[in-house]
Amino acid sequence: MGKIIYTKSDEKGELNLVVGNVSSIREGNSGQLYISITVNEWDREKQESQKKYLAISAWDNTEKGGKNMVDRVRKAKLAAGSFASFLTGAIDSESNAEDGTPRIRASLIDFRYNHRWNFGEGDAERNIVIGTVTRTHDFDEDSFNVTIPVDNSIKKDDDNYDTAWYGITFKNTENRKNATNMRKFLSKGTACAVLCGSLRTSESNGYTNYNLYGFETVLAAKKTEETT
Repeated sequence: MGKIIYTKSDEKGELNLVVGNVSSIREGNSGQLYISITVNEWDREKQESQKKYLAISAWDNTEKGGKNMVDRVRKAKLAAGSFASFLTGAIDSESNAEDGTPRIRASLIDFRYNHRWNFGEGDAERNIVIGTVTRTHDFDEDSFNVTIPVDNSIKKDDDNYDTAWYGITFKNTENRKNATNMRKFLSKGTACAVLCGSLRTSESNGYTNYNLYGFETVLAAKKTEETT
């Protein structure tokens, strides 16, 4: 199961970040690939989660100055069961599936297995980290921390990129028991994607620390079939 974890709309158009496990990949009639993901989308009117079938189309856009996403999908060995993040354009509705489940579609812009996506700035800054938990730590009863490394995440002075180890803290509040819930689901080796706020950095013992507060988590299906 997957989720549209972030949506941004402005004068340039709409962007969506989808995270989850791929249900299937099939060839299109015009050289494209269709990446299918079942997503849970929150219905504000009904105040409930609704299942939808999302088809993300990957195209060879090199003639238009873009990327050959078909080639990238094949080289990355994306397949049914793969847990990844997908940046898409606007999401449009299609006719419902035979079982009545709504179907939606979008075009692929980029995708990553292990990455930190960054959108917005200031109070509106959002970071989505996708990867595998390597460490967990309890600060206290109301605070739980996980570490997720992201390859080629930080640009160094010599213009090369280095791995960053992101410390993501979940806090209990009056309204949400994030720390308590995440202790149940996140352990070493868990593949997940975490929606976070703004990135904060600090220096200690010659190292740079990259710190985030986590708000929402999507787990790989092999860990659980539910989105937490």
